[in-house]
Amino acid sequence: MYFDKEVKEFLNSISSNGLYLISLPTGFGKTKGVNDFIKENEKVIYITHLKHLINDLDGFDFVLKSDIETIRENYKKISKSSFIYKLESFKKLVEVINIREIDELSQSLISRLKEDLKNAYKKDKSVIDEVEVLFPSVRIEKYKKIATTSHKFIRGFFHFQNGSFLSDVFRDFFVFIDEFNIQKRVFLEVLSKQEMYEVIELYRSFRAALRDGFLQKYGVDEKIIKDIKKKFRKNIPQFTSREDFNIKTQKEIHVIADRFLIENFYEDMNFLREIKSAINSFLGICKEIYKRNLTEEDLKIITQSITTKEPTKNHRFVYNFLKNFYRTSPLITTTSLEDLYNEGFNHLTIKKEKGLDEFWMHGMYYTPERFISELSNKMRVVGISATSLIRSVVSNFDLDYLEVKEVFTKEINIKDNTEIEVIEPKEIDDVYLMDELSLMDEYLKNRFLSFYEVYEKFLDSEMESFLYLENEYLDKRFDKLIQIARKRLNKKHNVESEVFVLRDKKEYKEFLKKKKGKFFIISTYQNVGAGTNLNYDNKDIDGIYLGEITNLIDFENKNSAIYILLSLYHKNLISSKNLNFMLKHLMSMNEPRLKIIPQYKKTDDYVNALMDKVIQGIGRLYRVDKEAKKWVFINYKLYNEAQYFEYEGAELPVVKRLCKHRKKEESFIEAIKNNEYAKRKINYLLNALDSYKDEYKKLREYIFRNPSCDMPEYKLFYAKLPSVYYYKEEMEYTYVEISKKKKDGFIEFSKEKIYPDILKKLFGWEFDFEKEYKLIPIAWNNIFKGVLGEKIVGEVFRRIGVELSELDEGYEEFDFRVGEYFIDAKNLSQRNIEDKNYKKTIQKYAKRLKKLKGKKGFVINVFGYAPEYKVNEIQEFGDIVVVPYLIDVERKDFNWPVVEYLKRVFND
Repeated sequence: MYFDKEVKEFLNSISSNGLYLISLPTGFGKTKGVNDFIKENEKVIYITHLKHLINDLDGFDFVLKSDIETIRENYKKISKSSFIYKLESFKKLVEVINIREIDELSQSLISRLKEDLKNAYKKDKSVIDEVEVLFPSVRIEKYKKIATTSHKFIRGFFHFQNGSFLSDVFRDFFVFIDEFNIQKRVFLEVLSKQEMYEVIELYRSFRAALRDGFLQKYGVDEKIIKDIKKKFRKNIPQFTSREDFNIKTQKEIHVIADRFLIENFYEDMNFLREIKSAINSFLGICKEIYKRNLTEEDLKIITQSITTKEPTKNHRFVYNFLKNFYRTSPLITTTSLEDLYNEGFNHLTIKKEKGLDEFWMHGMYYTPERFISELSNKMRVVGISATSLIRSVVSNFDLDYLEVKEVFTKEINIKDNTEIEVIEPKEIDDVYLMDELSLMDEYLKNRFLSFYEVYEKFLDSEMESFLYLENEYLDKRFDKLIQIARKRLNKKHNVESEVFVLRDKKEYKEFLKKKKGKFFIISTYQNVGAGTNLNYDNKDIDGIYLGEITNLIDFENKNSAIYILLSLYHKNLISSKNLNFMLKHLMSMNEPRLKIIPQYKKTDDYVNALMDKVIQGIGRLYRVDKEAKKWVFINYKLYNEAQYFEYEGAELPVVKRLCKHRKKEESFIEAIKNNEYAKRKINYLLNALDSYKDEYKKLREYIFRNPSCDMPEYKLFYAKLPSVYYYKEEMEYTYVEISKKKKDGFIEFSKEKIYPDILKKLFGWEFDFEKEYKLIPIAWNNIFKGVLGEKIVGEVFRRIGVELSELDEGYEEFDFRVGEYFIDAKNLSQRNIEDKNYKKTIQKYAKRLKKLKGKKGFVINVFGYAPEYKVNEIQEFGDIVVVPYLIDVERKDFNWPVVEYLKRVFND
């Protein structure tokens, strides 16, 4: 089953600029269809993320390589009579160009050479002929079929007019982006500002503060100011004449960063330390000013400067730093998803543990989403990938933001001849290996045990070849153990098999030439995932192991990670509280993934990003014979995650099977999403209480009257759910998990949980739980049950002749007041009166009472029954009185001693 002809027809039908996607699994003709189209058409640019594929591409007029590779290929062609040969920058570059260990230095010298070539061109346009020998891209407009790498495509090329692929020269071209969604990470890597630019940005802002006389205004010693200025002038002399540094484009950023490197890196390796030292001195002064001398009026001016659309630059930098000295949450300058994608972000972090030794200023002014958007406006952009429709900001461009004009995808109907087996680590009967493993932590131990089990199953099967994929390569400590296990298991099963660790494609080709018998490849998702062909002897690999995946966010690239976290926040996938928590740990020196990944795992984005790697991994098995017998072994944790995956594009039958074993219902997905939005809505109404108190009361009353309904007036608080369901919540209902079955630790939603027969008997109230839409968890717990308790308490007090007043001040601190007495209706467990959390709750009530200047606070529990309680009497904790329960559910009647107590206290 191939769709190459249909793919070609689809491409021929594209008549206007925009973004188009081709979504087909590996081996179903998408690449062949694209190649056939390219052969018959001009005005084409082809982009791949795999550098080694560039040299294998046929039919292109021009293959654009990196500057270093281009010069290595062409510098010997420069004749001694050429003006280029005589340039000092060219001579220095030739000395080091083939020393691959110092490519960074070579890049700096290349930048200097480019600057010299541009200056020569300004004086004499005819030099372009000589320059073209070294840099063919200076006449790129003459080529109609261009191939390049993702890095080079986004960085641009050397040209005397416009070195960007967004140039009008390429208007209406076809741009084919191979492995489309994988490019997101590549683009982030290129677009992230590096440390050099961060230092320049700090220097720019620092100078603005000095120029305004900010430090002098507060009596800082002129000698200190001069010393700081001297340090900066010594290290960045070329910038002293530029007053504003209006860096607006990525191109300018790179030019300045390159000049910065040229002037300093080659000559002085300590320049960065000196600059940091100067900035740290400046920060120390700022901190002292803040602590002692900054007036309220100054703060007002500074605050206004940062919140206006066009803030004055004078105090902005100083304010940013001062603010971070005295706040726990990082400073972020984005307000919406569109703002983030169009304008980028700035993020400031200061580590204060050891004085002012560490500070970071991260940011991104030009984003991957903006680049694709602008590209699509000028060209016909075609994204090609088996997972191009993955909905994840971690593993794909944001398809909700980008306008996709059309998608080509097909239903895959092939015979599924794949065995699936779930692997859960278990101990082995090899005493030596188990003793060695006992010295390792549980995670490493389980990884080896998984390898051992899978390798033995491979030996005991008809498979000839196998690909073992992990999140990262096994620790080198395992090399010896793997070889011992291989020899012992080979002998046990009387099979000859080799284990090959695949890190380099060239080494793999050499290995295939020498292999004998079975072979078992160990590699990573990153190394042999998307686009990698592992075929041998015109056959596919027979089986695959899909190991646990944790390395989804690139924590090393802080700019990239911040951008991802902000995207998740603005798409309402994480809360502001979680955003600040994750950013805080991202900047810590400890392993950030240990804190961030558990939070990210709770989002749909995580599951989609996970399955992107799974689908790409499985694709390695289906390039040649799609209906041949295959084996898929999968880590048990990964298998459990797969159940939540839903994909819009074409899927292999084996992927569908992996994802349907325990699929989450659509109604549950809706409820979980609504839960996050509903929490935000409740918080908003509470925080804006004066304006929205009536609206909040109306919402509460509606929810109390309608635990289920057919057409909800407040749709956010309802979903199509069963009449009985169970849920688990975390972080005050930020995250919920919903199930039809009762599980340990899960809370029940049902009519029976509010004792309907008792409510009807005592109050005449009835509730309907059978209509189509039911309350979602946060509405059930935080609103319905809360209002129910208040209504019961209110009715009891009415019957004992006490008039309650609803609280206006301190709303939601307590529910009611009677003079100096404050009352809150709760279901506070008294099973263990000594419980730590119970004591904390009492302390919170004491603080609330003190805040309201009350005499006594009464916490009145609603439902309970005597055998469940260790303490049945009314308990007094200072000014806080805890009433065990108003209604005895065992006897289905009021707890009359408690009612009589309340009557006596409140009528005296």
